[in-house]
Amino acid sequence: MKQNDIKTEELKAAYLNYTKWTEPFVILLNLLERKQLTLDIVEAALEVDIFLGARLAGAVNKRFRKDALQLIMNQELPLIVKICLLGETESEQAISLLETIYYSDHSRVVHEYIVDALKKIGSEKAVGPLIVALKDQNLDSYIRRAVVYVLGDTGSEKAVKPLIDALKDQSLHSAIRRAVAKALKKIGSEKAVEPLLAALKDQSLIPPYDRRAVAEALGAIGSEKTVEPLLVALKDQSLHSYIRASVAEALGAIGSEKAVEPLLVALKDQSLHSSIRASAAKTLGAIGSEKAVAPLIVALKDQLLNSETRASVAKALGAIGSEKTVEPLLAALKDQSLHSYIRKAVVYALGDISGKKAVEPLLVALKDQSLHSDTRASVAETLGAIGSEKAVEPLLVALKDQSLHSCIRASVAEALGAIGSEKAVEPLIVALKDQSLHSSIRASAAKTLGAIGSEKAVEPLLAALKDQHLDSDTRASIAETLGATGSEKAVEPLLAALKDKSLHSDTRASVAKTLGAIGSEKAVEPLLAALKDQSLHSSIRVSVAEALGAIGSEKAVKPLLEALKDELLDFYIRWAVAEALGVIGSEAVEPLIVALKDQSLHFYIRASVAEALGAIGSEKAVAPLIVALKDQSLHSSIRASAAKTLGAIGSEKAVEPLIVALKDQSLHPDIRASIAKTLGAIGSEKAVEPLIDALKDQSLHSYTRASVAKTLGAIGSEKAVEPLIVALKDQSLHPDIRASIAKTLGAIGSEKAVEPLIDALKDQSLHSYTRASVAKTLGAIGSEKAVEPLLEALKDQSLDSSIRVSVAKALGAIGSEKAVEPLLEALKDQSLDFYIRRAVAEALGVIGSEKAVIYLRNLLYDEKCIFSNNYELIGLGLNILIKVQNKLKLYNPKLQQKGKTH
Repeated sequence: MKQNDIKTEELKAAYLNYTKWTEPFVILLNLLERKQLTLDIVEAALEVDIFLGARLAGAVNKRFRKDALQLIMNQELPLIVKICLLGETESEQAISLLETIYYSDHSRVVHEYIVDALKKIGSEKAVGPLIVALKDQNLDSYIRRAVVYVLGDTGSEKAVKPLIDALKDQSLHSAIRRAVAKALKKIGSEKAVEPLLAALKDQSLIPPYDRRAVAEALGAIGSEKTVEPLLVALKDQSLHSYIRASVAEALGAIGSEKAVEPLLVALKDQSLHSSIRASAAKTLGAIGSEKAVAPLIVALKDQLLNSETRASVAKALGAIGSEKTVEPLLAALKDQSLHSYIRKAVVYALGDISGKKAVEPLLVALKDQSLHSDTRASVAETLGAIGSEKAVEPLLVALKDQSLHSCIRASVAEALGAIGSEKAVEPLIVALKDQSLHSSIRASAAKTLGAIGSEKAVEPLLAALKDQHLDSDTRASIAETLGATGSEKAVEPLLAALKDKSLHSDTRASVAKTLGAIGSEKAVEPLLAALKDQSLHSSIRVSVAEALGAIGSEKAVKPLLEALKDELLDFYIRWAVAEALGVIGSEAVEPLIVALKDQSLHFYIRASVAEALGAIGSEKAVAPLIVALKDQSLHSSIRASAAKTLGAIGSEKAVEPLIVALKDQSLHPDIRASIAKTLGAIGSEKAVEPLIDALKDQSLHSYTRASVAKTLGAIGSEKAVEPLIVALKDQSLHPDIRASIAKTLGAIGSEKAVEPLIDALKDQSLHSYTRASVAKTLGAIGSEKAVEPLLEALKDQSLDSSIRVSVAKALGAIGSEKAVEPLLEALKDQSLDFYIRRAVAEALGVIGSEKAVIYLRNLLYDEKCIFSNNYELIGLGLNILIKVQNKLKLYNPKLQQKGKTH
């Protein structure tokens, strides 16, 4: 390919202008050995788009890169844009150019952009200029802190000395010095150790809490050289206890064996704060040295240490995990002078020592009568958690051991359940039957049998259910366990238990629920008998009704209906009966309809009957529900339930009566609002006219009218537009309601609404919240008619910023080309706040217009525009330019394609 063969215009229009060719050109230019051809391509790319040109300039052969970068500097562009372009090249050779700019221009914005550009380049060669910036006292603290973070990201050894100097500089803001500690942590140089240690002691540096960053940096550097100085710091009594605790943790992060002895000294030192000694223990566990075992055991016994610290010691022993640790831990477990909290930690530490290795010693501990019963219970729990089959036999022995405290044997039973062995079933059954045992043991045995899930357990569980020695909670739990087994064998004994007057009412209620869970038809008749039994507690009869619903037998419908009418039954039983009928379904419809009409029933019962009909969902119920809805003599709760149920059934027949009910002033506003929602759920066109009338009706509560408006939106009829517009203008309505009306118009999406909505947008009497909603609605409708008024609103400085933000978003949603130029002008408007301009920028991105690309490119070339504004503008402009270019998949719409695109 000859240089003079290049048709520059075709190259630009057919190739460089399209984003799909960018990567191939990057590869090509890196390989191309011809200087002039390379520079011609870069120059052509800069003419297409400056950022494309910068990208390619950074990719050319290194021998030609300096010349390619000079092409960028030769462009007639604002200085800030040139800085951005140099960063975009990601080239080391751009650094010297950035340095030149840094020394020649001292403005804050320029320096900030240079730091960002150097960050983007991210080269070792960027370190020098960054160091200069770090030392520059004329830079504000925000930029210098940014410089520190960039230096940390480079990971360069060259940055260490200047960062150390900054760390020592007491004139620097504490936030910068904290950032320095974090940067040194990232770099990880051993050269930083001494200065960081000095900083750790420097009381002028930062508060003790913030010096943690220094300690963390020392730990992260992780050098063996760090250990000795850290150990010195650990012993330094002039340091705050919080800092010394952080030092101990830093030693743990390094993990050096050298730290073990000094940490042990710290652990033993009674003059130290407990937090330091606790951190020392934790660190010894992290290092994992066996040398620490014996001293940690001594510390475990140290009564001067608080229980939390000693528990940390126990955890450290568990973390070390040595076999040698087992005996000392067991010895500690036996030590009656230790607090139970500490001994529990010892137990869990034993569990951490390779799990199954701890089984034998834990079994020994379980038998140890010198241990507190609470601790031995924890031993049993740990054995269950380990889950070894080896533990089953000894646990079974412990279960039978009458000398053990009940809490231990209860934990033993639960441990057997956790292990889940079938071997445990028979002994657990024996325990369950043993009336001499404490109820807690038998309860745990029952629970465990349920967990194991053996059929063998059903008979013993039934027997236990009748055992009067057990408390009601335990027997209720047993009943639930039987339900979990789902065995038909349990039905007869459970029915017997239901009749057993010696059982507590809670137990019998649980029995009823269990029968419902099993679902046997055999239980229906006895349950119905129980429902009628006036001697039973109401809680039992409620559970009985629920059980009948769960079983779902049609045999139960008639007796349940009779129960519904039974005035001797309390309210809660009859409510449960109504719900049961709803669960049973279709066969209950006719009788429920009869019950709905029954004036002798309490209004709450009839309301629950209406809801039960809704649960069934039968069309047969519609007519009676309509009658109930119309009946003004009925309590409002019945009529509300009838309305709700009609909505659930969804019948067209219900529309007229619901409309009548909507107008009924005797109904509460909440109920009428619910009726409006119901009409929306049915979605009938028949409802539109009456709903419109309701919307106009000033006698209706505002809450009801708001629901009416939403309902019209849900139905989506064009007929509703005019009345909704009238309502939008109604100043008597609350702003929230008018905002809701605006949204409804948007949901309908009618062009008819545009003009009135535009008027509403201009109406100064409207609340700003309503006008913002109006703007959003215009965006949702998407009419071109709205563009000009929206643009006027965007310029209107008297409008609240929330309205203008919504206006900008609406213009983006409409997507009209007409809006592009005014939006671009708005982007430059210094009188607009950041939030409005951000919304404007986003709108331009949504529209994705070629005009936007052209104007944004012009904006970047406009030196006066850039410098008459703050640096936010260029950020917004660049982001949107890139977004639109990616959307269009081209850089410069002005270029006309000449020739065939490949």
